[in-house]
Amino acid sequence: MLELLSQVYGIGEGEDAAAVVGKVRQGLGPRGLSAQEWVPSLLLLLGVPGGADGLAALSPEARKARIFDTLRRLIVERSRRQPFVLALDDAHWLGKTSEEFLEFLVRSLPASRVLLLCTYRPEYRPAWLAAPCASQLALLPLERTESLAMLGSILPPSGGEPLRERIIERAEGNPLFLEQLALAMGQANPGEPSAPMPQTIREVIVGRMDSLDEGPRRLLQCLSVFRGAVPLPVLEAVAGDASD
Repeated sequence: MLELLSQVYGIGEGEDAAAVVGKVRQGLGPRGLSAQEWVPSLLLLLGVPGGADGLAALSPEARKARIFDTLRRLIVERSRRQPFVLALDDAHWLGKTSEEFLEFLVRSLPASRVLLLCTYRPEYRPAWLAAPCASQLALLPLERTESLAMLGSILPPSGGEPLRERIIERAEGNPLFLEQLALAMGQANPGEPSAPMPQTIREVIVGRMDSLDEGPRRLLQCLSVFRGAVPLPVLEAVAGDASD
């Protein structure tokens, strides 16, 4: 949602609070939207100091409901001018509040020109899947021709047919595994089609981490204990020189 708001209002990384407030208010003006009603929720989400002052009297649940409604109306309003696609990768990593918002949003989709497109692992079942407007499409493994086409955009021409065949056989049509195998084998063994090949995606990633210099490798180890964005001061305190 933060990425969406930044795109909608043209907010760049590192802009000060005054600039963010100005862009949000300017973005609301031409559309006839009530700044008094919308701005506090948007500024709270964008992390503007004092942005939640207009919501201070509300309970946490009422504040969440106001934010949900603001985001829903923003998305639906934009879809009135042109069809709107909201794409979400790895929905199985969603937190509870994000899941609640998407379930809330889905109720408004039948009456709007919004396509909510989510990808997730087979074991995950979205709460909104029971909605009449929702459907699920299982993604099948890549065919051989599709795998070859994908490898053609990753491996150098010098990779050779034997290496491509080994990668296709090992990946078994899994796009992520295929991509990471191609990157690992193409970078480490570009001219050695018979070189040892990782057995799993985990081996590929661990191998790439182990090949890093000490500083970046230590930084990744520190980041591995966090989930999501990490404030820079916190990262600097934990990682020390590795965060430079």
